Parts: sequence; structure tokens; C-alpha cells
Amino acid sequence: MVTDVLLNTKEAPAGYEAAARPLFLTRTRYLNGLVCPKMLWLRINRRERFGESKISPQAVENSRNVQICARRLFDPVTVIEHDEYAVMEEKTGEILRRAASDEDMFSGSGRFAAIAHAALSFQNCHALIDILAVQPDGRFEIYMVKSAVHVSAQAREDLAYQYYVCRMAGLPVEKAGVLYLNREYVRKGQIEPEKLFRILDLTSESENKMAEVRDRISGLRIYLAEDREPRRALSEGCFSPYDCSCFSSCGKELPEWNVFRLAATQLQDKLRFYEEGRIGFEDFVSEEPAGNTIIPGISAAAGLQILCELEKRPLQADRTAVREFLRTLWKPLYFLDFEAFQPSVPKYEGTRPFETIVFQYSVHGLPWNNESPARRELIHRDFLGDPECDPRRALSEKLVRDIPEDACILTYNSAYEKKRIAELAALFPDLSGKLMNLHSRVMDLMPLFRDRKVYDRRMQGSYSLKSVLPALFPDDPALDYENLPGVSNGGEAADSFQMLSRLFGEEREKLSQEMLRYCALDTFAMVKIVERLEELSG
Repeated sequence: MVTDVLLNTKEAPAGYEAAARPLFLTRTRYLNGLVCPKMLWLRINRRERFGESKISPQAVENSRNVQICARRLFDPVTVIEHDEYAVMEEKTGEILRRAASDEDMFSGSGRFAAIAHAALSFQNCHALIDILAVQPDGRFEIYMVKSAVHVSAQAREDLAYQYYVCRMAGLPVEKAGVLYLNREYVRKGQIEPEKLFRILDLTSESENKMAEVRDRISGLRIYLAEDREPRRALSEGCFSPYDCSCFSSCGKELPEWNVFRLAATQLQDKLRFYEEGRIGFEDFVSEEPAGNTIIPGISAAAGLQILCELEKRPLQADRTAVREFLRTLWKPLYFLDFEAFQPSVPKYEGTRPFETIVFQYSVHGLPWNNESPARRELIHRDFLGDPECDPRRALSEKLVRDIPEDACILTYNSAYEKKRIAELAALFPDLSGKLMNLHSRVMDLMPLFRDRKVYDRRMQGSYSLKSVLPALFPDDPALDYENLPGVSNGGEAADSFQMLSRLFGEEREKLSQEMLRYCALDTFAMVKIVERLEELSG
């Protein structure tokens, strides 16, 4: 019960029976239950094994910034700090009671008074409302704030659950909507919330889902009443909309090398093979006098993965393809890697929501000569921007200085680097000629591994740089990303860049050095891979 003044939650409305078994249900738990009720069962009854899903710091930062901006659409806003649900509900009730009698809450701007993180519940179904707006005439509107440029099906279900809880708790909700980001918005000066956000009115849809939400909750209560771990067949929900953290439990009877580890295979095909009883790698081969043969319907990449694993084959290399690739390179040879982040709320002038902002690069240069690769002089240059100002101008100016005008530029997934360079050229017309000159000389190392011209079973079907490097150099700890202190992947680099503005002195310098070491390994990795390819081409 939130408040006895505005809300009446002691009895269920007609047609809505009281809960037979207590169940502490939240928005996250409800959505988990829609994806897979067993996942919810495990997270409630085996919390020590699974707990809650982890969210990246960048996603948390983006969400926080969007929430803060959204609150500026309402005035005044009372923010309820996160606490125990009971405490937050009590604070919500106090504010609602005051809103019912205090006309000063609506004076001034003519806009709504609002509560951020309003907490409501009905029969142990709890909902934290991103924004609960109170109109001067006593009507209420609820808004879910999404750090996204579209409203997903899952977001619609989330709002329907919140609407259900509010209505069942007795709150007279007049409108239910989603505040999401306008991808066309361009920052000019200070952020303008009225232009940054779009509103999708889902009141009618949420009202029409009332009975459906009620029945789902009843079904979850029955399912969660099981004392033993329920059995449930593997399905699309194990992998979509995200990989389930409980898969290790549901898939514990699968062999180590199973159908769900197949590379270059659509999820629907994996599930079809699983339902047909083709579960282990051995189920995809037929024994022939001349050796194992992959059954029809399997991609060449998956077939190679299966045979290499079952037969414990050594490194596979198409030497002709390797030699042809090396002949496309020229001197001098430079290696380039960018790091970027995508702030949900435009951080810099002239940018849009989730625009890709390059803030860092590493360049290794290899002047070509006839000596052995180990004796070649290796050049290294790098750049790391200041998060307090748009780093792209300084980055562009240094980039065109650091790479010679006639150099071959090797990347891993050239589409990414070429797109970033083209964006910088469009942004800075005076540098466009030099940047597009770089763009025209970018080559790609990735296809050689994507097309399995070079493959080692230690890559486990992947052709990402972080899978290729340790597979080709398994005994070199200096080439192992897991040995890097602090920052060891692109997501962590993006998170760290946003964190730099909150650090000072030695802490900031330490994190900066970790970021530089990570990006440097990306380009040094390509240097080492090219050296290995030269060995294989012999």
C-alpha cells in the first residue's frame, strides 16, 4: 500500500483475485519471466549461483544521463533515492499526500510536478516508475524513460506491467507513455529536453493488456511455486534478446562441443539441429573410408570447426591465399586501430544521440626492408583525447601527421576504421583531402580469418582479433589480452574514457596508461599476425 489518501490496495478490484502465494515481483523479474520462467526461478531460488545480470558501466552512465535530462521536462521534480522498496513506497506516499493538498507544488512553470523513482506495489508486485507526473487537477501520468532511439517490444511489456501495478494500486493513471531519444536531434548549445525526447503514448495498449498481465503474473506464481528445479527445453529465449546467464544450468547435459557453439550458423538452424537430435559435433559427420565427411546443410566454416576439433587438427593455412594477401600490401606498412564511444545524450556541440565519437587511436609503423621481421624497426604513435572537449579535431590533425601519405594502412575490420575516417573528413572539410587519402589506402586483415584461410581450433570458431591472437601465439603472455591491467576490451575503453573526467592526478594518469596499453596491443597484435603470416606463406 502506497498511501491511504490516494490509493486503496487492501482489496483486489472485482475480477482480480488475491495472490495465493507471496511473490516479490519487480519490473526486471517480470520481464525475465516473460523471456523464460525457469530463468526467473533460478535467479530467485538459486541466487548464489546466478544472481542478477551485469550491466556495462557505459550503459549505466547512458541511462543515468538520459534520466536526468528527462526530468527537466517536468518541474518541480522530487527524486526518491534508491533504498528498500518499503522505504521508497513510504516516501512516495508522503509526496502524493502532499500533492493532494499543496497547491504550491503546481505554481510557477505551468508544467507538471513529478516524482522520479516513485515506488508502488500491489499484492507484492512492485514497480519503480521512472517519472510519475501529477497534474494540477489530480490526474496522473506515468513515463518510462528509455536510453534508446526506438521503443522495443520488451519496453512495451515493461510499461504494461507498470501500468497494471499502478492501476491495481488504485492510482488513477490518465496516461502511460515512453520517453525515448530523438535520433534527429542535434545539440546546439545547451541540451533542449523538449527536442531531445519523443513521447510514445501507450495508454490504450497498456489498458488493453491489463488482463494479460494479470494472467502472466498468476502463471509465474504457479511456476515459481515448484520446489524442485523445473525442466525446460532449450529455446530461442536462451539466446535472445540476450544470452541467458542460466544457460550453464539448463545446458549442463550438453557435451562440451555442442551445436550451440557452431560458428557461422544461424540460431534458428542451431535450434533445428538440436530438436533433430544433432547435439554434439560428432553428430554432424558421417564416417567414410576416406575420412570424416560433414553432413549436408552445414556451412563450410562450421564444417572446418567441427573437423578441426574432432580430429585435433593442427593450424590450417591456405598458403596460396596467404601469399596473395601479402602481395596486396606495400611499404611502408602501418597498422591502425580506433576506440570510440556513443553517449546517449549528445556530449559535444553538433552531435546526435548515440553518435560514434572517436577518442583514441594506436598506430604501429613497419618500415619495409629485406631483413627478417624480428629485425625491423617498429614505430609507435598514439592519441588519447580529453573527455571534457570534443577530441575529434585534435585526433584528426595528429592522425594525418602520424601516418605517411604513401603508407599501406592495415586494420582489422576495415569497414569500421574507414567509416570513422569518412565521418572525420565530413566533419573537418579542411582536413578532408588528407583524411580521404588515408581512407583510400586502408586494407583489411580480417577476411583472411573470417573466410578460414587461416584457422586454428583454439579460435573456437571465432575470427575476432581477441580469438585469433592467442591461438597463433599461445605461449606468449605479452600477447594475451587477459593479462592487461584494467582495460582489456573496447567496451571497457569506452567506459574508461567517460570515467576520466571524474578522476584526477595519479588515478587519471593510471587509467590513461591502461587505455593506451590496451589500444597499443590491438595494433601490435596485427604486426605479430603479419609476421606469422609471412612464416606460413613460405
